[in-house]
Amino acid sequence: MNNSTQIASHLLRSRIGKLCVVIIGASPNEMIEKATEVLKESNFLEFRLDYLAKPLAALPGTQSPLSPDMSSAINTGGSAPNPVVGGAQLATQAAATITSLEKMIGPFPFSALALTQRPGTDSQGWPGMIFLSSYVYLTPAEREAQHVSAADNVLFGEVMMPHEVAHQWFGDRVSWASYHEQWLLEAIANYSALMLVEPRHPVYEQVMLEAYRQLLAAKSKDGLAFVEAGPVTLGIRLSSSKFPAGYEIITYGRGTWLLHMLREMFRDASRTAENPEGSDQVFLGWLRSLYDRYQGKEITNADFERSLEEVLPKPLWFEDRRSLDWFFDGWVNGTAFPRFEIKDARFSTKSGKPLVSATLRQLDAPDDLVTSVPVYGVVGDNKIYLGRVFAEGQETRISLPLPAGVKRLVLDPNQTVLTAP
Repeated sequence: MNNSTQIASHLLRSRIGKLCVVIIGASPNEMIEKATEVLKESNFLEFRLDYLAKPLAALPGTQSPLSPDMSSAINTGGSAPNPVVGGAQLATQAAATITSLEKMIGPFPFSALALTQRPGTDSQGWPGMIFLSSYVYLTPAEREAQHVSAADNVLFGEVMMPHEVAHQWFGDRVSWASYHEQWLLEAIANYSALMLVEPRHPVYEQVMLEAYRQLLAAKSKDGLAFVEAGPVTLGIRLSSSKFPAGYEIITYGRGTWLLHMLREMFRDASRTAENPEGSDQVFLGWLRSLYDRYQGKEITNADFERSLEEVLPKPLWFEDRRSLDWFFDGWVNGTAFPRFEIKDARFSTKSGKPLVSATLRQLDAPDDLVTSVPVYGVVGDNKIYLGRVFAEGQETRISLPLPAGVKRLVLDPNQTVLTAP
């Protein structure tokens, strides 16, 4: 994989409890040596060097999970950056994040929130307490000096802290019923973070989504694409000898894309002549309602589907049914990673109104996959939204009315559907 498209495959750790053990030694190097031996015995043990003034300096040549080929991500010795310096600024950013998430989801569910650093690339949180990767505390320039890729820099600098803060609502206050729903709370937290980033840095959202797409397409050591590890609902069982990072890549990569697809479908369904760009009103209202209904409770995938169907816009009713079975069957409970193309477009005029008919092809997909695909018409340098159509199976014949001047169609130019690169 190219460094510019790599992202942490297991940066945002699953919220599974671990045992914290004390390692005693005369020096950091001695403690690290002892801890390394301990960690070989169990992945459910972890050690921290939080008390050190410069924890990064105590970690020799750590390999970053964001860029697996980066063999020496952290410079050792006295030149290592000091994450403590960024603590005050990060606290201010976290406070602003809480305010923004309160507007998006609802009141902060706990009385206080404490942040502390955790050496290395992982972050993890509990109610009222978050351990953030030391990389989050660094400036973009300091991270670049540690050979962090562009996508990883966005993750550490813009996404990771809001992701963990969002878990205070979804993950800590709302919990999953079983490992089958673990993806849902990770995806909501991660996509909430992206929605906060989007107004300030729209390109960053695309950087992250593209990085996740590339990870899903990346090949394992056995030559299998990680997207084949399984559906998001398999939870921790996604990781195996064939797909060691399967859980992380599917949960955070595919899970985030599924939320993005739903949001964009809802937004497109809200387009009107008065509001041609649509809005997030229905989607954000659904998110707040979901939290209100399940705070202090466990949520299932069935609960998730029902809550969406309660507010499902008519343009998303496949076969005129108020149901998202088509989306959950093929996308949530499946591993679809298709490509789309338009063939045999024919432009005509009937009763004085321009029309287009064409064949929409859904390639490298299961025969029963159904996808809502946005179609645009091209006029000069402009792309005009024509509507969404359902692609069903390998080929679907579609017909749409046209504005004057459209002589060419394009599919999903804004990349709102998860497709293979």
